[in-house]
Amino acid sequence: MIKKFLGKIYILFFRILGWKFEDQKLYDGIYVLPTHTSLWDAPLGLAYRFRAGTNSITFLTELWYDRFPRIFKSLKFFRTPDLEKSGPSSYVSFFKGLKKEVRKQYADPRALCITVCPEGQLGYCDHWKKSFLHLSRILKMPIFIIKIDYKNKKVSIANPDQPIKTVDRKDIDVMSDIRNLTDKEWAKYPEQVGNIRLERE
Repeated sequence: MIKKFLGKIYILFFRILGWKFEDQKLYDGIYVLPTHTSLWDAPLGLAYRFRAGTNSITFLTELWYDRFPRIFKSLKFFRTPDLEKSGPSSYVSFFKGLKKEVRKQYADPRALCITVCPEGQLGYCDHWKKSFLHLSRILKMPIFIIKIDYKNKKVSIANPDQPIKTVDRKDIDVMSDIRNLTDKEWAKYPEQVGNIRLERE
């Protein structure tokens, strides 16, 4: 009850600032933010989550975990391994265990939205990490694109009815779909949006 009340206050705060949150039905999936250039991205995304009434797990990249390990451990956040540096056994066991816990913890009708920022940083990034692709394939959950449009002050999902499937598809095809759905002008600082590509693409 208190959580719902605080959520309404949170949403009201951003609405006073002129933000709109599109009313969309959300599904289980990996929700990717392709234009992460501002610290305001996280609170805006959280407000959208409250508006949609979903379950949410936010995955943190190695970059942030290594900078603030004590904070993240104390808050019991999930940590995303650096899949490009870790061996197969480490991340496969991690995700298998995660999937089991996710299904156990969220055994209710609300959608499970796993949020990932593939760039791993606010500034310009030459390429994305592949964590979100591994998550999508191992958990068998499609990808949705989070659209935080600072120009029009609107938060929504760019492809609510067209999830990007990754199972049995090549990385290059998945990334092509993501690029087609993304506009760098959504970002608060468009000039800081990095390349939407993988390192070896």
